Amino acid sequence: KKVKFNKKAGAVEDKPFDDGLTAAQRGSVIEINYPTKDYTEKENASSYDKHAWVYLPAGYDANDKETKYPIFILLHGFGQNENTWGLSDQGNGGKIKGYMDRRMKSGEAEKFILVCVTGVASQNWGPNGSGQDFNGFNAFGGELRNDLLPYIRAKYNVKEGRDNVALAGLSMGGYGALKIA
Repeated sequence: KKVKFNKKAGAVEDKPFDDGLTAAQRGSVIEINYPTKDYTEKENASSYDKHAWVYLPAGYDANDKETKYPIFILLHGFGQNENTWGLSDQGNGGKIKGYMDRRMKSGEAEKFILVCVTGVASQNWGPNGSGQDFNGFNAFGGELRNDLLPYIRAKYNVKEGRDNVALAGLSMGGYGALKIA
């Protein structure tokens, strides 16, 4: 924690990363809190607002109801949460945002809306949770269908139908995606 880096004599100055995109060619990241409930509670489930990140592609216009986008839900691995992927509304938005911006600009990827969410349907989960809530992990399919997808569909211009929803994840999130799908 007390590491100090000494600049090498004659070294060139660091430059900010430049991928050649303009501001209009970059998507935006929105921080959301959507209403859900604790799906691990059998009766009288506690309601709460749950945090997630939403990436909107370059050119997204909330008023343009004719242009609609597919949804991609990205899940984290064991012991992690929605912040694992590094998507952020700060700075450049993280590496994953940069990858999407560049691929969508070049046409290598179709424009889509990305949602990074905690794939555990329990109020006990999160940055301060135990990281081992298997009941919440197993219950996430209900939260996805009943709370998250309806919220995203109501707030953003998304294409209808199951063919326009993708679900993937890393490690435990990959298993969750397979299990839910």
